[in-house]
Amino acid sequence: MGIYMYDVKFGDCFQIKVHNDYGLVVDFGSMHNLDKQFIKIIKHFSCTSPKKILLSHYHMDHLSGLLFMMNNKGVHQYNFDEILLPDVFSGKGAASEIALLILDKCILPKHKKYGHYTLLELVKYLCRNSINIKFLSRGVAFDEYIALWPDKKRIKDDADKILDSLKLNYNDMIQKLLKIAERLREIVNLLTVESFGDRRTGVLEEIINIEEEINSIFVNDDLSKAISKLKLTEFGHSVNIVFQNKNDSDNNILFTGDIDKGSMGKIKKFNVSTPNLNLHEKYEYIKIPHHGTLNHFYDFKKYKPQKILIPNGKHRAKSYRITDKYYEKHQGISKFYCSNSNWCEQRECGSSKCCCNEKAVVFGMKGGRKLI
Repeated sequence: MGIYMYDVKFGDCFQIKVHNDYGLVVDFGSMHNLDKQFIKIIKHFSCTSPKKILLSHYHMDHLSGLLFMMNNKGVHQYNFDEILLPDVFSGKGAASEIALLILDKCILPKHKKYGHYTLLELVKYLCRNSINIKFLSRGVAFDEYIALWPDKKRIKDDADKILDSLKLNYNDMIQKLLKIAERLREIVNLLTVESFGDRRTGVLEEIINIEEEINSIFVNDDLSKAISKLKLTEFGHSVNIVFQNKNDSDNNILFTGDIDKGSMGKIKKFNVSTPNLNLHEKYEYIKIPHHGTLNHFYDFKKYKPQKILIPNGKHRAKSYRITDKYYEKHQGISKFYCSNSNWCEQRECGSSKCCCNEKAVVFGMKGGRKLI
């Protein structure tokens, strides 16, 4: 087994190669405009033939490359057999989660062409491309892996609490949003039906109508300000796939997407009651949460990871630097592999002990490539 980690600056893009005829892409996006790099990566997909793509969550820095493919068909197109998504769609009563994900405007600063609502843009992609969809939540297995998160009940409870805080002053508007969210849930479930192709045009028109309806709700400036204070990006991080191998082995992997510390702690706590979903005692690879930033830091030294994967490139905000806590906690235990190691706290301080001093650009901006 090997892992390609692609350099997308501040974003995520990996490919797990189990054997020659199988590959799983995990995320494909960036917070930067990387059209030329996206083209390189898509060409590499054509050489390595991954079958599936997993989106850990619904933020642009994890899916903008996929949307780039949607908007640039032809030589820049690669067809996956299946897309794996965090499940907020398969059961009724999920409208509150979907409503918050629609409102979470985690957009690229200069990519206005991708639209304002990330989740709606992704659904457009799914409508325009014939691709099988599989929903993942805690305990759902896929291939040789199993999802440890998201926990659907806890996500729903959190979403309900957030929306309840708004209903007191904006109940009519929130009810409109919930109805819109339910329509979107029905659309996504419709995509899993074989006869969907006959309804493609009508569904795309419905998505455009939904976007216009949401925009009309935001004519209310007070509501917009209230929503902006909800920290919906943090909620978006909690609706996130964390997965590992189903069976304990020497080549264990743990992929965490942008999981928040609270949810990661719940995964560990759950182990007492669900032994079949225990974290393994040790891992060869751990993809640490949220690009190695301090706010999402989680101490994994207990699990003795041989290799820590950090997808991080320079970003305007200093809070997005790689925290030196990983170096402090894991030195002597792990090697650090960074996709673009030019933005960490140790280096910012002028120290030679950069936490990514074992850096390895796996598929770099200059075209170099190395398999971990």
